[in-house]
Amino acid sequence: TVQFLSLSSRKERTVPTPLLHATLVILSIWREEVRLGDACGGAEDAPPADGAVLALSRHLIVQPDGVCDGVERLAGAGASGAVLLETGTRAVTVKHWVLLAKSPCAYIARHAALAAPVIFLPRLLLCSGLARPAFETMLNRLGKLGDSSADTNIAFRKLIAPGATSEWGISIGSRKSVALKIFGRINAYRRIYAESGSNLVGASSFADWISNECEVEVQPKKGKKNKTSKKRIRTSEEIPVELS
Repeated sequence: TVQFLSLSSRKERTVPTPLLHATLVILSIWREEVRLGDACGGAEDAPPADGAVLALSRHLIVQPDGVCDGVERLAGAGASGAVLLETGTRAVTVKHWVLLAKSPCAYIARHAALAAPVIFLPRLLLCSGLARPAFETMLNRLGKLGDSSADTNIAFRKLIAPGATSEWGISIGSRKSVALKIFGRINAYRRIYAESGSNLVGASSFADWISNECEVEVQPKKGKKNKTSKKRIRTSEEIPVELS
């Protein structure tokens, strides 16, 4: 059984775990026909035309706080704050957020990027086929995290440390390997948007940091007095990223 905070009633509710997971899967695969630009896939970030799907997305995929699309948000509400009653652990895993972030409906994908626990955002950036609104939202949230932290370097390193990546459910390698994969994916998306004629994605302190992380110290050979120099590891086109 899953317990979560209801946005509408502002009370704790319980639902069967399979029901919650099935609902999230339905949202993640929701696709509508393009009709006069008012459905998912028409306007870049238009909400679902189906009232039930729109209601589910607004009440389950809830951003941390504030107001979005005229709907007041409540901290800890929806899927991001859902826990298993038996263990108290997260009821919605990173696998569910990956599905939601890759939804063919850009509206649902962007809201997933807004609602997902920040510790999962680096993993979501590794997804293929992200809608641009979702990709930009992830970078913006991570950038704000760094900007509000006393030590940006420590805050970002925690997100890709083994303790964090162990929750991703995939074999990802060392922290340096994770940084390279994320760096490659960010550059790939930016290149795709540039080639499609879209405006460049805005700056993000996380994107700048991950780029710097991909610089390593190259030690000189013995017997030479040359100072240590910095060398960037491969270009984004040379970095293999095979995650989905």
